[in-house]
Amino acid sequence: MLGIRVRTEDGRLRERLTAGELGALVRRIGGAGDRFVVVERLSEVPDVYAQVWHEEGGAYSLEHRDGDPERHFTTTVDTPGPVAEALTGWARSAEGWDAGVVWERLTFPQEVTDGGGAEETEQTEQTEDAKHAQAPPLTRAFAELEAAGITARENFACCRACGLAEIGGAGAPDARGFVFLTSEPYRDASLLYGGFDGSAQTTAAIGREVVAGLERWGLDVVWDGEPGSAITVRTPAANGAPGGA
Repeated sequence: MLGIRVRTEDGRLRERLTAGELGALVRRIGGAGDRFVVVERLSEVPDVYAQVWHEEGGAYSLEHRDGDPERHFTTTVDTPGPVAEALTGWARSAEGWDAGVVWERLTFPQEVTDGGGAEETEQTEQTEDAKHAQAPPLTRAFAELEAAGITARENFACCRACGLAEIGGAGAPDARGFVFLTSEPYRDASLLYGGFDGSAQTTAAIGREVVAGLERWGLDVVWDGEPGSAITVRTPAANGAPGGA
């Protein structure tokens, strides 16, 4: 048995899994509502965890964090086998568990920059209306969606798995659904969305409303209409959303 606690997108918690059971979870994920596995040690040390995100047809996004944000790393793996091995090694604190893949430190937009104090001071002197008028299209679209009863957040949480776990408490209690963009760096802005009842029908309806709201502000949106597919906003730098290399 591994001394771990495991959380999946369906909200289920499991403790003390075998290596085989953990591997089976990794191989299972990918479908709508079942896209991530978060692994924590039972010692419950704050901000120490490993996790994997996978959507059917895509690669596996593997991360681990060891306390401080500077110790948060990410990598991409094509197949589930190495992911399961890495998570099992992490759970056992095995020497060299993180070898064999190239890790990059996960950085966030808010970590950049010195010299922004003057700009921040100037912004605080603006009225809320003026700031909204000067905001990027994505920010203004999100404000409209929020007013319409959809919890909408930019730069929300450190990753998709954490965002999905936290979004329910981020907005109004009577919100019909949600859409958010995490702090993870992407070439395009990949938005996650859904309904709080967990149904595919509600998720699709929220998706259509989100796409319509984004397009009203002239954003270039790609979505195939399927509730299990992400909504992508192209050219995030031009749209005012964070992007990455």
